[in-house]
Amino acid sequence: MAVKYPDVSFIFIDGTPTNEGAAMDIPKNVCSILFKEEEAGFTAGYAAVKDGFTNLGFLGGAPVPAVVKFGIGYVAGAYYAANEMSKEITFPANRYEYLNSFAPDPNHTTKAASWYDAGTEIIFACAGGAGNSVFVAAEGKTDKWVIGVDVDQEAQSPKVISSSMKLLAQAVEQELTALIIDNAFNGGKALSKGVHQDSVGLPTATNSWRWRTYTVAEYQDLLTLMKADGFAAPTTKIELATFLKDKCGNPAGVEALINVTQPDSE
Repeated sequence: MAVKYPDVSFIFIDGTPTNEGAAMDIPKNVCSILFKEEEAGFTAGYAAVKDGFTNLGFLGGAPVPAVVKFGIGYVAGAYYAANEMSKEITFPANRYEYLNSFAPDPNHTTKAASWYDAGTEIIFACAGGAGNSVFVAAEGKTDKWVIGVDVDQEAQSPKVISSSMKLLAQAVEQELTALIIDNAFNGGKALSKGVHQDSVGLPTATNSWRWRTYTVAEYQDLLTLMKADGFAAPTTKIELATFLKDKCGNPAGVEALINVTQPDSE
């Protein structure tokens, strides 16, 4: 449609144009918006540990690039907060798994429930509709929680303590302002938006902020830290290993966890 209607401006959310599946140059009338999922995941992992959780898990739908980055950021944020607090956390490699499914399934509920029974306190469910199965597992347990993904999922379950979000509305408004107000449309570009553009992070509305001790003011301090020069959340397992060594006190016993965050095929 963008090629067919060159006088129409298109904002493409969370993707770049392809020509029947093949890569192509972005047309001058298309602005693609991508998101730094690793930064969104980082805020969630950091908040979980700052809130007092010490036994964490991650369930991804499949090891596609966005899910991989969410998970790697989550691990980095958790260990960054743990190092900051001089706290030990438990995040074993067998509590980091890809379901190879984005659909609800009773088997997913059973798996999550078994993790909770084994001591896991909070699971980042980065799995689309499969996350609903994790919500069900948490609802059957006392003091067990879930972190949602992509959008604010607080309305979907009382056990969603927060959500690791792509702030779509803010990102779109920025580009509409560039187009309509500033006459500076970012056509032909793929923009990568993160905390610097206020385009990823946690929901701060009263109903959505269910952290028990972690405060919005502390979260704002985290965003300031992440916007500082030289700070970068990792996006690959190689970068994660370096980040944990350089920024997190090189925590012992995380090699196996690092290895499962990103399959070799990725």
